[in-house]
Amino acid sequence: MFTTRPITAPSTVITRAAEVAGTPYGRDHETDVRLRVVGDHVRSALMLMTDGVTPGNEARGYVLRRLLRRSIRSMRLLGVHDPVLPELLPVSKSLMEVSYPEIISQWQRVSQAAYAEEDSFRRTLASGTQIFDLAATAVKQRNAAVLEGDKAFQLHDTYGFPIDLTLEMAAEAGLAVDQAEFRRLMTEAGFEVNPPSAIGPHPITPIMFPGEDGARLATSIANHMLGAGVYVIAFSFPVVPRGKARIRVMNSAAHSQADLEQALGA
Repeated sequence: MFTTRPITAPSTVITRAAEVAGTPYGRDHETDVRLRVVGDHVRSALMLMTDGVTPGNEARGYVLRRLLRRSIRSMRLLGVHDPVLPELLPVSKSLMEVSYPEIISQWQRVSQAAYAEEDSFRRTLASGTQIFDLAATAVKQRNAAVLEGDKAFQLHDTYGFPIDLTLEMAAEAGLAVDQAEFRRLMTEAGFEVNPPSAIGPHPITPIMFPGEDGARLATSIANHMLGAGVYVIAFSFPVVPRGKARIRVMNSAAHSQADLEQALGA
């Protein structure tokens, strides 16, 4: 059972995250960046989930999972090891439900799915973070710069670490990962290995965001989709009395450059 502290009217996700982390916003650049990541990701995740998306390994579900997990990890890097979404997601809801009343009707489903995703991810982090840290330290002690593919495979196979998490943590540690070796071991073990650009079975996925900041939300989520190796075509256009933004997602494995150019002209 999750409990949260009362939400004050002026609170934003960033200020709430700073309170939970016990660190003021505006004092340290690196801390501020992490807090802004949390604010952006939580809000974008809320809108995706309100649109019916659930965390998963394909298409929009994969992007949503990355948004949620990056916000959780950012808070963890700020020293918060307790669940954070029950603290932060209601703040975003309270700020956005006036402009997006559908959030209210979808809230029970959205919050339950988000909190379950955090529980799952926290278990993954608890089991694999120490192993990653030991492996990264050993690489640096050898004055090397590449984490071995077999270590990445061990993290995936034994501790449930997805490769994108290993890549992100390695980059934060100033290391690369031997992805070719990782993929070879995955194939040998019988796992289906797809290139990063082949995420999701759905070739085209529309997302609509009404509201004055719809274009900004669309742009934020589009950037994360691009980071996941998915082609994104984002349109924003004014609609009286509020703005509206649309994202069209195209599976890069299923569409050619001609398809993309045709979509851009649509």
